[in-house]
Amino acid sequence: MKRKYGLVVAIGLWHWAGAASAADTASASGEDQGTLAEIVVTAQKRAENLQNVPIAISAVSGSQLAAMAASNITAIADMTPGLQMTTAQGSLAPHIRGVGSEIPNVENSVALYLDGVYVASPSAALLSLNNIEQIETLKGPQGTLFGRNATGGALLVETRDPTATLSSNMDVSYGNFQTTMFNGYIGGGLAPGLAADVAMHVSHQGEGYGRNLETGSDIYQTNLDLALRSKWVWMPTDADTVHLIFDFERREGSSATPDYIPRGTYPSVLEYPPVTTPIPHPYDINTFLDPSDSLDSGGVSARYDHLMSWAKFVSISAYRQQSFDEKFDITLTPATSIQQPVPFPPFALIIPLPTVDALVHDKQISQEFQLVSPDNSALPWLTWVGGLYYFYDLEQQVNSFAEVKTNSYSGFGETHIEFLPGSRLTLGLRYTDEDKTLSVTPGYIGAVTPTPTTWFSQLTYRLGIDHTFDNGVLIYASKNLGFKSGGYNSTQPSLSNFDPEILKAYEVGAKSEFLDRKVRLNGAAFYYDYSGIQLNKLTTNNQVQFYNGPPATSYGADLDLEAQVSQALRVDLGASYIHARFTSSTPTVQYNVPNPPFPGGSTPFFASADGNQLPYTPEWTANLGLHYRIPTSIGDWTLDAQYLRNSGWFAEADNQLRQPAYDNVNTSLHWRVNNGPYTIGLWGRNLTNALVYTAAAGNFLASLAQYAPPRTYGIEFSAQL
Repeated sequence: MKRKYGLVVAIGLWHWAGAASAADTASASGEDQGTLAEIVVTAQKRAENLQNVPIAISAVSGSQLAAMAASNITAIADMTPGLQMTTAQGSLAPHIRGVGSEIPNVENSVALYLDGVYVASPSAALLSLNNIEQIETLKGPQGTLFGRNATGGALLVETRDPTATLSSNMDVSYGNFQTTMFNGYIGGGLAPGLAADVAMHVSHQGEGYGRNLETGSDIYQTNLDLALRSKWVWMPTDADTVHLIFDFERREGSSATPDYIPRGTYPSVLEYPPVTTPIPHPYDINTFLDPSDSLDSGGVSARYDHLMSWAKFVSISAYRQQSFDEKFDITLTPATSIQQPVPFPPFALIIPLPTVDALVHDKQISQEFQLVSPDNSALPWLTWVGGLYYFYDLEQQVNSFAEVKTNSYSGFGETHIEFLPGSRLTLGLRYTDEDKTLSVTPGYIGAVTPTPTTWFSQLTYRLGIDHTFDNGVLIYASKNLGFKSGGYNSTQPSLSNFDPEILKAYEVGAKSEFLDRKVRLNGAAFYYDYSGIQLNKLTTNNQVQFYNGPPATSYGADLDLEAQVSQALRVDLGASYIHARFTSSTPTVQYNVPNPPFPGGSTPFFASADGNQLPYTPEWTANLGLHYRIPTSIGDWTLDAQYLRNSGWFAEADNQLRQPAYDNVNTSLHWRVNNGPYTIGLWGRNLTNALVYTAAAGNFLASLAQYAPPRTYGIEFSAQL
């Protein structure tokens, strides 16, 4: 009951803040102090002001990312409350409010859309950033409008549209670890109604963050990161628009594989030749095999928009493919075998250990049709979206001699009805029917799961109500059902399949702007009932196995605050609290409890995870950012800084391997020479040199982990022509 009263008081205070804005503005001096720019989002399949959308959304602009020298999509977590970005074996694994996946090569519980196209492959979702307009983080299930496995939420990545006006820019930077980077863009009109652009990102890291002490090679190194993108926009008539988009990315190096035995854990004494101690430097390894990884990813999409008097018709057709290959030693030590004791001479068998060589091909085809009510509808109290969606995916685990085919069909719709002045009701439905088929290719030896074809069907929904006061303050409440389909252990076809996961989400929130739009304050509180959670564990041969864990409940809140303090200074503040715990006493979770130096390794067993924290879910995060512009006679100077505090998290459901709390600081200083086309800058990321896992896992031989980059810094030159 106290929580309910607190919510009423909080909403009342939010209303008061908006009402007070007129008085605050009247008392302010007449000097123009600058205002916050309007943020336009597409979370409801139409362009809308962020403040009018009854969904918890955080948006990060391309200019903010560029100011922080962010080179890939994981950087948005530093600026987004409730979002945790992890990477495991070259795959992106986002978590929003504790909901996400840490499963390589299996679709995420947080869906990523690139210019409206769903990207299924977690490896391809680990995007290098170029030509970014904005990235929106939609929190909570997006089961009606973005229904493809959007249990925890969705990441909407929008790239720049070319215009008829010729524009170009480029920047070159050089940093420590002999890292060079180039970003370039050129776009403009080619003919009446036709515009196109080309964007490029390329980087090379000449020195690794660590060394392989056994071979002397640099490791944890990106030898090449190349991303190309071209967008063509054709408007043959006022009512028709066609977008044709091409993209390609290639990554090569040794940055995606596990490379460290976490502190406090030890390799097993069964390893042969014997291993004495872990390596003290966190980025060094000591193994007979240099790890390597490579990615080729790309696609093409065509979007057609046609305006009619009663609706807008949208068609989005896309094809994408990717190939990812990684090689590493499963023990991360010089050991090539294990000694298995036997009761007769020689009293131990030497059993060779395999190395991991995972080659994955993935192809996807998607088609979406939408009908969207017009902005100037004859029924201004009613807006709606309806559509059909088809998705096909072929995942090929080459070295496991297995492949999984997916066919998914869905129909969806959502409507907003203004039943009283300022008050709207939201009703949304989506029905998904999906089949997955597991098959093996020539060369496979062994049994196959007894259910080679599985069907998944689910009706998901969204119910919501919101009200906008005369002063612009929006309050809302919603209930959502999220669904992610099950699947197969494609790297080990003999293992059983895993079932879908379901999320029931309840949310209340408020959005406001006050002080003459100099301050923007948005917040939300949520409660989740989460079941069928898809977890992973490492088997004895270091293969990833997926299974359904116990249910969990989560509750918490997140907050976004922006303030244009003056024409020169903008401040951003974010905070998140998440209490996410497993709730079942059934012993269904695999524990990997690290042993002391003797015998080393871990002891695996199954037990209850009741009360344990969900993986990759910090209880508290807080971020603070500032943008400060200093005009001078020789040109403007701009200081950008971003601070993140993370309370730490556990890597697995057994809560054995933990990332301690850490602080992270990113900053940059730019000088626009004589306010002309040229800019010189200095940048630094992770200036605190925090040691942060991107992933960790344990098995009986050793616990494995991977670190985010250490402190990096450099100089940059850019030009806008």
